[in-house]
Amino acid sequence: MLAFGNMLDLAGIKRSTVRLLRHQDNRHAGFPTPYTLWRDHRERFEAYQATQSFASEPKLRATYWASLVGVPERETLFVGLYAARLLGPLPADRQHPITGGIEPRRKLQRLRS
Repeated sequence: MLAFGNMLDLAGIKRSTVRLLRHQDNRHAGFPTPYTLWRDHRERFEAYQATQSFASEPKLRATYWASLVGVPERETLFVGLYAARLLGPLPADRQHPITGGIEPRRKLQRLRS
């Protein structure tokens, strides 16, 4: 069996440069899950993932983010490897990718390339 770490090794990516992000957000009952966003609304999923709290900044400092989502039956699905760069606060308030409400600019934003 080929493990995730072995795939990174084969691709020449140092494991220490990768942070695993498992998205399973249960805070918004009645709205799409991160898995549903990834499956049906990729641009909204990417906006959701791109916005993290400042409290998480030390854990997010990495060259790459390996993105995983929780799926039904408590499984986990790998959905992509993203080059990551922390940019600072959102430049302005914006529509929350899950709820459609206002997401304040006091969140940390990253840029994928």
